[in-house]
Amino acid sequence: MRRTFTFLTSLLLFSFTLCAQSTVQTGPVPAWVKPLPVPQDMAWAEDQLTSGTAYLLDDKQHHVAQQTSYFHHAYRITHPSGVQEASEIEVSYDPTFQQLIFHRVRIRRNGQEIDQLDPARFRVMQREEGKESHLYDGTLTALLLLEDVRAGDEIEYAYSIRGRNPLYGSHFYLRFYLRHYAPFGQIYARIVSPRALTTEHFNTTHKPALKQSNGTWEYVWDAQRIKALEVDDHVPYWYDPFDQVQVTDFASWQVLNDLLLPHYTLAKPTGSLAAFVERLKATYPTPEQRLEAALDFVQNEVRYTGLESGIGAYKPRPATEVFTQRFGDCKDKSLLLCSMLQAMDIEAHPALVNSQMRQEIKTWLPLPNAFDHCVVQVRFRDQAYWYDPTISGQQGAYDTVYFPNYRTALVLSDNTQGLTDIPESTNVRTEVIEEFYLPPVDAKSTENRAGLHITTVYHGYEADYQRSNFTSTPLKSIEKDYLNYYANLFDSITVASPLAYVEDTVHNTLTTAEHYEFFHVWQTPDSLHPEQLAFDFYPRQLTEKIPEFYSKVRTMPAGLRYPLHYQHRVKVYFPENWSFYASNREMTGPGFYFKEEGRMLEDKVALFEYEFRTTQASIAAEEVAEFARQRDELVNNLGYTFTYNTEAVGAASRYNGWAIGLALVVVVLSGWCMLRVYRYDPAPGISYTTEALPIGGWLILPAIGLVIGPFKALLTFFSNGYFNALSWQSFTDSTLTTYNPALAAFWALEMSLNIFFFCAVLLLLVLFFQRRTSLPKLISLYYLSSLGFILLDYAATAAFGASVDMTNQILTAVLSAAIWVPYFNFSERVQETFLKRSTPRAYHTLVETPTSAR
Repeated sequence: MRRTFTFLTSLLLFSFTLCAQSTVQTGPVPAWVKPLPVPQDMAWAEDQLTSGTAYLLDDKQHHVAQQTSYFHHAYRITHPSGVQEASEIEVSYDPTFQQLIFHRVRIRRNGQEIDQLDPARFRVMQREEGKESHLYDGTLTALLLLEDVRAGDEIEYAYSIRGRNPLYGSHFYLRFYLRHYAPFGQIYARIVSPRALTTEHFNTTHKPALKQSNGTWEYVWDAQRIKALEVDDHVPYWYDPFDQVQVTDFASWQVLNDLLLPHYTLAKPTGSLAAFVERLKATYPTPEQRLEAALDFVQNEVRYTGLESGIGAYKPRPATEVFTQRFGDCKDKSLLLCSMLQAMDIEAHPALVNSQMRQEIKTWLPLPNAFDHCVVQVRFRDQAYWYDPTISGQQGAYDTVYFPNYRTALVLSDNTQGLTDIPESTNVRTEVIEEFYLPPVDAKSTENRAGLHITTVYHGYEADYQRSNFTSTPLKSIEKDYLNYYANLFDSITVASPLAYVEDTVHNTLTTAEHYEFFHVWQTPDSLHPEQLAFDFYPRQLTEKIPEFYSKVRTMPAGLRYPLHYQHRVKVYFPENWSFYASNREMTGPGFYFKEEGRMLEDKVALFEYEFRTTQASIAAEEVAEFARQRDELVNNLGYTFTYNTEAVGAASRYNGWAIGLALVVVVLSGWCMLRVYRYDPAPGISYTTEALPIGGWLILPAIGLVIGPFKALLTFFSNGYFNALSWQSFTDSTLTTYNPALAAFWALEMSLNIFFFCAVLLLLVLFFQRRTSLPKLISLYYLSSLGFILLDYAATAAFGASVDMTNQILTAVLSAAIWVPYFNFSERVQETFLKRSTPRAYHTLVETPTSAR
């Protein structure tokens, strides 16, 4: 604690010393500057003005040889609401290599000018705006509070900043915009250079006017009456719609790499760092273990803090110093990790990325300020692996550690010739399992209480994120947040057992377990029908993963969270046998995939499965309307309501009389049909004997099937619940959400066909063991009919939107038909076995000749 206090005290004293020594200078406008009058006409932009301010002039001029930039701004206060912001002038600069000179500050009011340039009134502060990110860059801000500012005033000020970052020598580079969120009367940019520069333009056709004379190149951009740019909502983070200009004298990314590489030299570790590396090598025998140990140390033992004043904001500190002090920024931590790995004979290089613009920098000119972050590339076993040393708490093997999708990097190495593509990381997935344990159906019972168990498994990045959350937030606080989340969905919910979580550090997963109880499970949704009780669920977490775009008519792309892979399963445990009608869906829309399936796992257990994943990071403007339409369709049809009619169930038996009556009629009709078929008595085919052979050979297999068949058919019949009153009610009661008369008709047909096939199996069983001549044709017809019935059942099930896995049934029917139909029609064994008829006949004896194997 004493060391921390001493460090902070020294830092504050250093800051106060800087501020005390830094004063704002004043002076005349440099002679090379081209003076510009302030535009006055802004009537054309009145309908675009915001914040009570009209921006008249944005004038920027740069002299490359003198390393000086001149800035000239003017704006008019159009409403009292603009006075507060307009009366404060702020300019930031780095005092270690820059000098600030103010030239003028004045207010124009009613044709008169009021001079407000007074060096004594400036306050120079070290604001450290990156403090929340633990970055201290030493930048100073000169603040001038204007006096007596009123609506209608025109404020104009001009200043210069002399000096540029010495890290880049005499090189010049610049990015600026010719359009902003607000309208401007004039945006003017001018560059005076002793050499030719390369320019690139984005979202604009406004090219510079170029003049060259006496070894001087002058570039001028002069845009007037620039309208405000209205940006659509949810644009991708990397999308920059503004008119942008880039200027540089770097010939290539390789030139920039060669300039930076000496500042990122991987020196051989010395002192305590060298000793630490040797301990790692002794403790971990394999290169894989050493890589993982070094990464873990730099991520979790070296805190992310940067003292980035002056050139330190661009140049990393020596690895030994970072190791000793145990803190550093992204450059420091990356260089430390690379030095440690290289000392263990693992190739590693620092790499510069842009955490916001990402792959878009591939279209940029070579600019040092194209990057805002430093990471590490490791070449190991002929593969490239990427790591971000500033992310703490990551777990998993070296080849599965999540790396943000920065997409593009400048790898600082001797072999670099340009930018390097970074493969996308898709190690992101969340699985949620909600299990509802429902009480007996009784709205008034005091035991109308349900259990809710939620298991969530986070993979990859999601596990890293949740691990950080669980280590930085008290568990009780997280538990309370989770409870309040579900309190918006269920009445009187309470925690049944404390929130718990477990980590799998090898596979980088984090699993949470929540247990709740909630009351008033069975609700009465309609007061006019108190006999109707209902329970419903809705996968709210899923909908929160799908963005809602407010601007459907737009000109800009919309960003999606990518990668995103979310799986949500809901299990409902009923107090009694249940059935339901589920609408299964599969949607592939702009930038996403969605799938929903519902089915009964058992008589009392229903399962709903949802899957949502994004397939790309953004969608085009013309696709947003379709995305919004499909999103509405998706979220408006999620969830399910289970209904229960207490009067119907209480008044009637648990069996449906109509279904039983229909079954009896079908049994009678089927019996009559089977009797007629039993009398079918065709003559035998060509035979080699007057005596039928006993059942044997391959015929044993269909014999077993026919014996088992009736028992299997009965089990399937009663497990389907054809006589269940509640099942029929769910399809035929028009007051229920599951009402579907077409499905009821199909269910009746299915039941009837099952009864018919059951009777058919009994008949075939009799004919088979009687070795009747009619058996081959009838059993062939049975195999083909069974296949047709299963295919019809599958097609109808799919048409009604239900999800039943009938793969095994279909394959069994296809194989049975493919094998046994030809066998019963062409096998000599069959012809010699099924010779008997209902009325015995006389046969001629034939001479038996040798035959093939039977």
